[in-house]
Amino acid sequence: MFIMFTSQATGVNGIVNYLLPIIAGLGFEGVKPLLIYGVYAIVGTSFVFVSCFTVDHYGRRRMFLIGFTALAVILLAEGLLQWKYMGTPNKAGNIGCLVFIHLFIVLYQLIDGPSFIWVSEILPTTIRAKGIGLSMFAYFVGFITFSAPGPTAFRNIKWGTYLVFMGLSLICWVMVYLWIPETKGLPIEEIGELFGDTVVVYLTKDRLGIVEEKEMGESIATEVVLVAEVGKSKV
Repeated sequence: MFIMFTSQATGVNGIVNYLLPIIAGLGFEGVKPLLIYGVYAIVGTSFVFVSCFTVDHYGRRRMFLIGFTALAVILLAEGLLQWKYMGTPNKAGNIGCLVFIHLFIVLYQLIDGPSFIWVSEILPTTIRAKGIGLSMFAYFVGFITFSAPGPTAFRNIKWGTYLVFMGLSLICWVMVYLWIPETKGLPIEEIGELFGDTVVVYLTKDRLGIVEEKEMGESIATEVVLVAEVGKSKV
C-alpha cells in the first residue's frame, strides 16, 4: 500500500490534471496545448514498456531509488524554470519548461512500472489477491490526495507546488531505502524470507538464478531410482 501511495506522492497526477493551463501559461495558444498534452501522454505510455522490459535487469529497489531521486531533481528544475519564465515572452525558457515536464513523465516510469510488479510478487498466495486489492486502493487514495488539491495549489503557490512534490519524493526515497527490499531474481517461494518468514523450499542457488534443469533432472532421476529400489525390496 505504501509503495503504490508514494507513486502518487510524486505529483504525477496532480500535475497532469492541470497540464493544459500550465502549457497555456507558457505561451502556447490555440490547439497547441492539446497537441503537447497528446505528445506527453504518448511519451509516458511508451516509456512504460521500456520500464517493464528493464526492471528485471536493474531491479525494483534500484529503479525506485533512482526514480525518486531523478524526479526530485526534475521537479526542482521545473519549479525554478516556471518561476523564472512562466508568463514571460522568453521562448527558450518556456520550451525548457516543456522539456522538463516531458522528462518528468519519462523518469516517473522508473517508479510506476516496477511498483505494480513489486506489490504483486511480495505477498504469500493466501493473501495475494487481497493484498493487491488493498494496494490498488492505496494507489487511488494517493491519486485523489495529490490531484484534487492540484488546481488550488497551482493557483495559490504556483511554482512552489513543484517544490512540495519534490520534498515528498525525497521523503519517499528515504522510506524506500529503509524498508523496501529487492525482489529481483527471486521466485515467489523465497520472497517471504525478506520479511522474516521461513522458506521451506529454495529454488535458487545463492539467489543468483533458478536451479539448473540438469541438476533438477539428476535429483528426479535419483528419487526414481530410490523408489524403484524400495519397490523391489518390498516385492
